[in-house]
Amino acid sequence: MKKLVLGGLVMNKLSRFYDLNGLIVGILILLSAVMMIAEIVYRSAFGKTFFVVTEYAGYMMAVISFWGLSFGEYCDAHIRIDFIDKIRNERARFVITKIRYFAGFVFSLYLTYVLFLLFRESYLYKAVSLQVSETPLAIPQFFMVLGAFFLMTIVAYKLVVKEN
Repeated sequence: MKKLVLGGLVMNKLSRFYDLNGLIVGILILLSAVMMIAEIVYRSAFGKTFFVVTEYAGYMMAVISFWGLSFGEYCDAHIRIDFIDKIRNERARFVITKIRYFAGFVFSLYLTYVLFLLFRESYLYKAVSLQVSETPLAIPQFFMVLGAFFLMTIVAYKLVVKEN
């Protein structure tokens, strides 16, 4: 895994946080796979179902996706436009990189805002899933908001700190 070479106490704290974030995402992927395999085996062997596995695996995939976005940005693993890195003029490359991070910040800020509105509405109206479990939808939506906020945080950090 590639570490950000930005230095400072703030990056040390962020590095530990995003390393933990990546570990949690990995555990959720593993847990989701184990749940689905158990469902397949249980259904095949006994002709019965756990009922909630598909629903909860879906919630986990949403959390994995949103938390994984921030971990991917932390590791510089998102798809990039290669020509930016090949610009020889350092000043031009710096400016274009900052524009890229600014656009990412605006996007992640908007994403966080929209997801928060969705979470708030589900919380206020006590919305529940239509599945057997009747899970309050605010719970998985809260973790989606956190993931978008984590993405916004790392992009904001990269926007503010000089990085070449």
